[in-house]
Amino acid sequence: MPFSDTMKNEFKKDDEVKKLKDLEMKNMFSMYLKEVQHPKAKEVLNKKPTILRPKWGTKENNTDCGVFLMMHMENYNGENARNWDLEFPTEEQGNRCDIIKMRMRFAAKMLTHEINIHREEMSKQALEFAETNKEKKAREELIKEAIKVKKQKQESERISSAI
Repeated sequence: MPFSDTMKNEFKKDDEVKKLKDLEMKNMFSMYLKEVQHPKAKEVLNKKPTILRPKWGTKENNTDCGVFLMMHMENYNGENARNWDLEFPTEEQGNRCDIIKMRMRFAAKMLTHEINIHREEMSKQALEFAETNKEKKAREELIKEAIKVKKQKQESERISSAI
């Protein structure tokens, strides 16, 4: 999801923010940097944005942008993303299961991280879920159904872009 769409989602109740274009967002960010006297404020204003098009990017999936962002941050090495070989399948190769695995991996990291104040409760609930649902296939079906319900909820809450 582009930065401007993220901002619009954050401020969805503010009609003025919904009307902003990408360039205006960049200008606002630069103005903020200038206000806090950041040395790169002018550089940001004059910078031409680069749209990242990694090999693992998708055309149809607009739900997992956070997963792709975390993959990008985790693997960034100063090179252009086109040069990276993460051995992650492309959309055409059928990467849906890999995206789900990546989403689960990042969720597990966040849920079990020492800074998460709910870590112990999450671990307890996970163990209880595994204990209550001992059959692997039934557990997987429950998880798939929960993902489906969550996706439907997210789709119903999604706001169409104002651009």
